[in-house]
Parts: sequence; structure tokens; C-alpha cells
Amino acid sequence: MRFVHSSEVQQAKMQRFAILLLFVALASGQSRNTTFTLFATDMSGCDTGSACDLHVTIRCSSVSSDWKICGETSKLQDDNFPVWPEVFTFEHTEGTSQRWRFDLIDEDVAFNDVIATFDVIVDTYESNAGNLYQLPLPGNEVKGIFWIHRRTLKEP
Repeated sequence: MRFVHSSEVQQAKMQRFAILLLFVALASGQSRNTTFTLFATDMSGCDTGSACDLHVTIRCSSVSSDWKICGETSKLQDDNFPVWPEVFTFEHTEGTSQRWRFDLIDEDVAFNDVIATFDVIVDTYESNAGNLYQLPLPGNEVKGIFWIHRRTLKEP
């Protein structure tokens, strides 16, 4: 009969743990950057008598982090077809439940109105074959479409 030494048991546990870590790293995919710009079309109805005064706040989250502000555009005044000049680049690792939340905000003198909020699952965005990702505004007073324009080449 052979007695197993506690150091042998510990070594076997460490080997299993190392294999598990390797498996998790391989399963979660590789990290890569994704770059995009933002624009909107036909945003009529924000204000009475004038066009929208819009900016976008971007929040990010993943399995390992709660929502935090990770980007923001400038405000474009009196523009129902805003094309924001900012370029955003975020690191993405497939399988980590990364999400973006875009708050489309109309700024006014008295107060700001959140026109729409869009939640995007980054894995879904990355699996989209095209360069344009369309997010129609929900049915309210403001009509229009919010767009994410991919600026990085999608890897085959």
C-alpha cells in the first residue's frame, strides 16, 4: 500500500488549477481592439421650433466590472443628422459579457432629456458582418436611427 504525501496532493491540485486557467484563457478568446464612430439620422422631434442639440455618453461593463462611463461625444447643436467627430477604441475579449450602453441626450438650457438608451452586447456587435450597426429609436416623440460605424477591419 502506497501513502500519498500531502505535497503530492498539493502538486496535483496545482496542476489541475493550471490546466483550468489555461482552458478559461483559451475559451474566452483573444483580445483585440474595436474602433468606431457614431452618427444619427432624422432625429426630428427633440425640440419645438429647432433641431436637436445632441451628445452621447457611453458606459461600459463586463463580467469583471460594473457600468462606468468610458466615453462621451461633443454636443452638436441644432443638428437632426449629427455626425460626431470622436473616434472610440475599446479592447474586446470574446466571451467576457462586455456591453456598451449609449445614452443619446438632448441638451437644453433648462434641463437635458435622455432621448434613448441603447444596450449593445459587444460579442453580438462583433459578429455583425457589416460596418454599420443600426439602432432605431424606440417609439416615442423623437424619431430617428442611431448608428455605430465600425472603423476597424473585421478579421475573417
